[in-house]
Amino acid sequence: MSWIYLAIAIVLTAAANLALKQGALRAGDESNITPLNAALDVATNPFMLAGIICLVAALLCYAISLRAIDLSIAYAAMTSSVIVLVGIASVLIFHEPISWQKLVGTALILAGVSLLSQSLH
Repeated sequence: MSWIYLAIAIVLTAAANLALKQGALRAGDESNITPLNAALDVATNPFMLAGIICLVAALLCYAISLRAIDLSIAYAAMTSSVIVLVGIASVLIFHEPISWQKLVGTALILAGVSLLSQSLH
């Protein structure tokens, strides 16, 4: 069950990052940004609010998953999976450029997680 919570935390963290990016794109002019303006923007921006809610939910699921999964494995799986998911989604949703460096870096991340997962056996 802990792995299911970790998977949910991964998906929620990736979703949160995508929502926050969309919210940032819809934010107002940043030339006159103040802490109060930023707080009001977050409070009135549905994408920012969705991102915050996803992050809180992800934190709860991640904490539950840590009860049974080694931190060194859970953290590596969490961060690397989010990097891969957000990288793919950023290209598809936000049309961010992709380069051979990004592809090689992503492959190296996946290879590293694969090596770490071998320690589970």
